Amino acid sequence: PKNINNIAEVIKSIYGIIVSMFKKNEDVTFTKLLPSQKKEDKLYIFLPLIYLETEGKINLEQEIPFGEIKIKNVNN
Repeated sequence: PKNINNIAEVIKSIYGIIVSMFKKNEDVTFTKLLPSQKKEDKLYIFLPLIYLETEGKINLEQEIPFGEIKIKNVNN
């Protein structure tokens, strides 16, 4: 990922991408949000997802440990 100066902007950007995917009725998964398989990119996406779930903006589901993380719209 590029240099992260403002985590609030990162969270806002990732949430915008998620909302856009919801509007297109796309299944949203952690893997679909990743720009690459680098550890840094995984962390760059994962931490905002945890924050967004804590804030009640999304729901995260994972059926098995280390399995795919599904991102669900809280309005559905």
